[in-house]
Amino acid sequence: MADIIGLDIGPVFDDVERALGPEWAQLSAVTSVAFSDHRLGWSDTGIFTGDFGALEDILREASSTASATADTYRGLDFFTGTIPRYRVGESDDLHFAVLDSSMLVVAEGYEGSGLALIKEVLDRRIDEAELNESLAGLLAHSAPFDFLFAVDVGASAEEPPVETEYPRPKFVGKTGLANEGATTTLKYYYEFDEPAHAQQIEPLLIGQTQRGYNSGNEYAATDVRRVGNVLTAQVVVDDAEVGGFVFGN
Repeated sequence: MADIIGLDIGPVFDDVERALGPEWAQLSAVTSVAFSDHRLGWSDTGIFTGDFGALEDILREASSTASATADTYRGLDFFTGTIPRYRVGESDDLHFAVLDSSMLVVAEGYEGSGLALIKEVLDRRIDEAELNESLAGLLAHSAPFDFLFAVDVGASAEEPPVETEYPRPKFVGKTGLANEGATTTLKYYYEFDEPAHAQQIEPLLIGQTQRGYNSGNEYAATDVRRVGNVLTAQVVVDDAEVGGFVFGN
């Protein structure tokens, strides 16, 4: 499995480090991660796979010292810690659930939205909910990968939506596979309401280059394909650019 610890792969990852310390990922042997961005309520979810056999004990110890709290939802335990924000006096809650020794879920957000998210994840785990069609399509196209980021644009769009010249995708997915070396292959997945919308956007992707946030280097989009209402493409970028391409500046 490729080493993903050195990649800049998202605000949830950074916040877990702030809550548990910079060594937590190496100690937990994290091998892959998935992120979901819930813009309504400004909340995020991260699902980590690895070896978390010792992490639950660490969280329980933290809850015994008042640096975290322990709760139970539908028979499953989860833990809550608080991390400071940039403004003095502001903080966010970070919720942790060790689903088994190989899977950790983290949810965060403002005004209780993170708590709602961790409970939603636990509900889906207990009820063995099926993946929705969009996410299943992303997984089928992108595997194998080391990390995943997905946004249900329709659920997180502005009200009313901003008028644009081009159709907007209803679902966006990005995955990354760390290569042997200092680059990562990013795969993009755009699902539109109609095949005609995907057809309209396809020429814009072909031959397009994207500028890196850190280096300013240009990276070309390749392997652009359209199947029905879905467009896919990929870009090979330097590892230092991964966070900017996936999450923005």
